Amino acid sequence: MNKKRQVSFLLALLLTCLLLVPGLCLAEEAELVLKPGDSIQEAIDSANPGAKILLSPGEYKEDILINKSLTLTGQDGAILNGNMAYSTILVEASGVTISNLEIKNASAWDIMVSAGVNNEYSQTDRFSFKVNNCKLTSYFDNASACGIAFSGDFKYADIEISDNIIKDYHYHISFGKVEANVYDSNIIIKNNRLECHELAGDNLVRPLDLIFADSDNLNIQLENNTIIADAPNSSSLKDTRAIDLANLKNSQVSISKNSMENISQGVHLSGDKAEFSFTKNTMTFSKDLASQDDYAFYVGALPNSSLLFENNEISHYHYGLYFDSSGTESGLLFNDNSIEAKVPVYVKGISGEKGSASANSRIIISNNRLAAETSAFLLGNINDSSSSSISLSVKSNNIASQKDAIIFDRAFELTNSNSFISFTANSISANNTLIGLNEANRETVLEALTFRYNYLKLADKGKIENKSVYALDILLNWWGQDQGADPDRIVGSCLYEYHLQSLDLEAEALGSQVNALARIRDNSNNIITNTDLTVRFTVNGANSLVKDLTLAEGEASLQYDSEANGNDTIKAELIFAGEVQDMNNDLTLAVKKKEEPQEAKDPSPTTGQQSDDKDTSSGQGLDNKVLLFIIAGAVALIVIVVLLVLLTRKKPQSGKADRTQ
Repeated sequence: MNKKRQVSFLLALLLTCLLLVPGLCLAEEAELVLKPGDSIQEAIDSANPGAKILLSPGEYKEDILINKSLTLTGQDGAILNGNMAYSTILVEASGVTISNLEIKNASAWDIMVSAGVNNEYSQTDRFSFKVNNCKLTSYFDNASACGIAFSGDFKYADIEISDNIIKDYHYHISFGKVEANVYDSNIIIKNNRLECHELAGDNLVRPLDLIFADSDNLNIQLENNTIIADAPNSSSLKDTRAIDLANLKNSQVSISKNSMENISQGVHLSGDKAEFSFTKNTMTFSKDLASQDDYAFYVGALPNSSLLFENNEISHYHYGLYFDSSGTESGLLFNDNSIEAKVPVYVKGISGEKGSASANSRIIISNNRLAAETSAFLLGNINDSSSSSISLSVKSNNIASQKDAIIFDRAFELTNSNSFISFTANSISANNTLIGLNEANRETVLEALTFRYNYLKLADKGKIENKSVYALDILLNWWGQDQGADPDRIVGSCLYEYHLQSLDLEAEALGSQVNALARIRDNSNNIITNTDLTVRFTVNGANSLVKDLTLAEGEASLQYDSEANGNDTIKAELIFAGEVQDMNNDLTLAVKKKEEPQEAKDPSPTTGQQSDDKDTSSGQGLDNKVLLFIIAGAVALIVIVVLLVLLTRKKPQSGKADRTQ
């Protein structure tokens, strides 16, 4: 490169830098700061797409239209007062973010987001909208009042509503009031506080209204929101529903870590070909105000869908879980929850879709704590068909009621050979009726209904009562005593002659290894092979050990190596839903500590030495790489210095000297 080219290159680089500086300055100037009295609408109209408008503290009395992508944000204390306009903010564009503002006083909705109809958004050109860290308050009692409402066709949309306080609306966040169609979209609603205070009239209150006019392929996340009503005795809040989800298709919904307090109807759920996850939520109602209209979680029609309901806490509702579904090919799992209610589980109805080629409903209720005031399970209207089976499996739950435990208050009919209702490995207690089938079940066939391998605790005045003309299967349960059930407290036709009676225990020490084997037997000395029960082994003495093992083919086997010499006492107990039952079968045997093998002398290098050699070799390789890096850096530095010298060296003026001579 000659000197002219070198100079040209340097000038081009300098020009590029000069051009970049104004561009960066313009980017900084894109934020427009307004003060009270300035027109926000004028600022929006004159702003370029992507601009940021910042509102200084104070009140701005106007309603605005945002029809381009921009960020509208406020400094602390900035208030946008809609002054009773129909909407305070109307959004008709993608790429809009609203943050850190207090927004209030619309006559209908404070933020309306309209996507229009038949828009042309795509997977690569998506619609986006965000509201975060805002406070929205309604001062106008309108049955249609919404904090944030959506209307139109949302296709390929990314919507996020987070860290807001929204209070005193009939619809705090709503997709249903103005009928939004949403497709191929992501909706995230998290870290918000939604408050329901007393409202005039007798209108519905829906803090999270996700009743879509139509939908398909949605990903919805509702996380860490607080939804609270502070006046649950108000008539206006008797029909408050915290989360209402309906008309969902081919979608995934995750509802987690939310807190709902004094909401008369917690969650109402229905959908088609959807996957629902409801985990780690807390739902509490006022104990003195619960009525038969109140429920924590309502399961509606869920055809071709799945639901995971896990690790939730529900307290003081009339109904905890409320089933009123006609789902087919659905799988519902309720696991590891704590529910305190007048009726923790109410099955108003479960029915398969008749005429469907292969329509099955599968419900599992397992490992829950269910504490009831009236009935722990209230069941009825469970009907299958020749082409649609229903399976309801209730296992390993701790079920306790101050009155009745499990009551079938209406007739059910299971005629499909694949249908069943089973109660297995539960701990069940009640002060009055432990299991009851009332007069409505007189002609009900009970072949598909079984209670087996449970711990059935009859109170002093408790009973099991079957008013059906068919026999109720309550075989092979543990009654808390070797003798089985008291016949005087079994009313009606019941099969209970065989019961769990003993847990045999054998143990032996072979060298330092100890083997223990437990087998469960009935009162005819038969080994019970299919129980779904757990055995707890406890070892005390020279060794200390507690281990829970599931019975397989009627046996549970424990093996351990002794860590000391002496005697061990081994006990095996049955566990029913966390309740341990002493079966009086402990035994003691001598054990000895496992001998440590003596180290053999070996002149060959040990594994550790070989590892050290490898580490040394690796270190040498690393040192060589560092050395090569230093050499390469030095060479590069020399090259740079030479280039600088060449660029700054002056040419000798030989031609001028010759002319002078």
